[in-house]
Amino acid sequence: MDRLFKKIWFFGLAFLCMIVFAGENDLFAQETFRIEHTFPVPGKYLMNVKSATEMITHLGQKETPNLTDQDQTWSYTVDPEKDGKQVIRLQLNKFAMTSKINDQQVLDFESGNPAKQNELLTPMYDAMIKSEILCRTENGKPVGLEGFDQMWERMEKDSKPETKAMLEMIKKQMSDHQFTEILLMSVKFFPRGRDVKTGDTWDVDFDQNVPMIGNMKGKTLCTLKNVEVKDGLHIAVIETKGEIASGENSSASIPGAPSISLKKVNVKIEGSIEYVFETGVVPKNISTNIMEMEMEMPVPGNAEKITLSVSGKTQSTVLMKKAEN
Repeated sequence: MDRLFKKIWFFGLAFLCMIVFAGENDLFAQETFRIEHTFPVPGKYLMNVKSATEMITHLGQKETPNLTDQDQTWSYTVDPEKDGKQVIRLQLNKFAMTSKINDQQVLDFESGNPAKQNELLTPMYDAMIKSEILCRTENGKPVGLEGFDQMWERMEKDSKPETKAMLEMIKKQMSDHQFTEILLMSVKFFPRGRDVKTGDTWDVDFDQNVPMIGNMKGKTLCTLKNVEVKDGLHIAVIETKGEIASGENSSASIPGAPSISLKKVNVKIEGSIEYVFETGVVPKNISTNIMEMEMEMPVPGNAEKITLSVSGKTQSTVLMKKAEN
């Protein structure tokens, strides 16, 4: 049963993690603003992603609490633009994760730290850290990714057989399409093609196939809370609040536990995004996701199935800044 809870915990964590960036006086003296997506100005940046997840698995009267913290640091390099084309280079520099189930430490891993290695995770993340992903853009839009095939090949070669299910889960999270979605995640909440002023609101619809879940739909209400000035830079602060849910007839299997089927997912989302007009950087993206999942699993020696549920909350922070030379 503990192995089952671990599989459910990792699936829920992966989903949450999926569910997871003119002249000065003339422009900012006006009441309305145009917030548009542009990649950051050329240069080297560091992107830090931290998340804290609390989950509880409910099975009958039994409740199993799980706590997981993640800390990732990525290098994010934007090459100069030429003829409308640019290349963005991303590389994982560090990955750390700690986890507790029923208040017992089950994982304390940090890449590059000899005291916090894991025989299953170390080979996999060492291979990922050695890989560089290239995102090619034209006129500010991603048009292609390179480096994934080499990364998967290296990870499969270096990883142990026991991590096969975990590796397949990571693959689904980090497909070309999903990786592009991650790059543009903050942009989804920008007002499209119109000027806004402080206090204005707009809706963002969500209708997408999510790996390991299926189709999910929802709506997010966005508000331009303020335009602040920090260190001479003008920063738009956008607040977000919404909810997404799986379809009524959705059904998906959990990788590594095919006998368990996912029946229902509901996620409430609340957050805040900062955008710098002068540089195109999103220096801060903070979000809180509250999730409810319902699953079915067979009873050994019985034709019937039992229902279990998972409730959880993930608080995540994405910070981006110029890298020090």
